[in-house]
Amino acid sequence: MTATLDPTNYYWTLEEYYALEKAGDRRYEYWDGEIVCMSGGTKEHGRIIANVISLLANALTNNNCVAFTESQAVKAKVSDSGYVYPDASVACHPAYERHEERGIDLLINPVLIVEVTSKDSGIRDYNPKKEAYQAISSLNDYIIIEPDSRFITHYHRGVGGMGRTGGWSKHIYNEPDDIIEFSNGSKFILRDIYRGIEIG
Repeated sequence: MTATLDPTNYYWTLEEYYALEKAGDRRYEYWDGEIVCMSGGTKEHGRIIANVISLLANALTNNNCVAFTESQAVKAKVSDSGYVYPDASVACHPAYERHEERGIDLLINPVLIVEVTSKDSGIRDYNPKKEAYQAISSLNDYIIIEPDSRFITHYHRGVGGMGRTGGWSKHIYNEPDDIIEFSNGSKFILRDIYRGIEIG
């Protein structure tokens, strides 16, 4: 869930953004001069994230990939610089990279990113965040989960001829038995993502 820090037309500089991020105890994202506070979400939002992290941890046990929670910043081109905090991300050994940018630990090359959307974050998740994530050359899967209905959008990067990276395709899942398969071979059943969630 997100909340704009200042509703006025004030343009925040990158220096102000980094200073706020280092000084505060909350997480912030920077979008073209606007600072967005990553505030706490609903209990449904939190339960779905917990389910996803648990599913990822189990699925990745026997391979070289690592799941990260929403506390791990990911380097993505948002305006001139900056980074974002997806609800979950995955990177794989031996080549996954992390580095510091102005004292912030960043994941450089995730292969999978998950966002649990909300009324406040929906426009960003489906539009500018999607574009920023899809610009990460290592990323193969971007998942958007709706917390109030069984509805999951999966953007998948294909592979072109001669091993070249192909374009993105979009898949929708909305049935309890739907199977979501990721590029790294992991598979989720939709009902497991929504375990413990009451949807009317």
